[in-house]
Amino acid sequence: MKRILSILVIFLLASAMSAAHVVAQAPQPYPQMPSGSGTPAEAKKQVEGTIKNVDPDGGVVTLEDGTRLMIPASVRVQRAALKEGATVKASFTENPAGQKIGTSIEVQ
Repeated sequence: MKRILSILVIFLLASAMSAAHVVAQAPQPYPQMPSGSGTPAEAKKQVEGTIKNVDPDGGVVTLEDGTRLMIPASVRVQRAALKEGATVKASFTENPAGQKIGTSIEVQ
């Protein structure tokens, strides 16, 4: 009986060590980047400010500091709340052409 228990304990220890070795060598996932991006330069950034101008379609908002945010239709925000004088807090990515693409926007 002791011999069977000894063999079982050795087998379990060997299995645990083997599994730990496999997990330690598993490839690590890449950090998740915004969809459609391919470089770290496009990482999300944030801006907060007062709206100076809104285009008639509500697709581009210009803040008083000159920041122009393109707001895709996929971003959930009440377009009627995007008006001159409103304070907003937004997250965005910058594409290679330098355009700031809004990923989220919150009217304060």
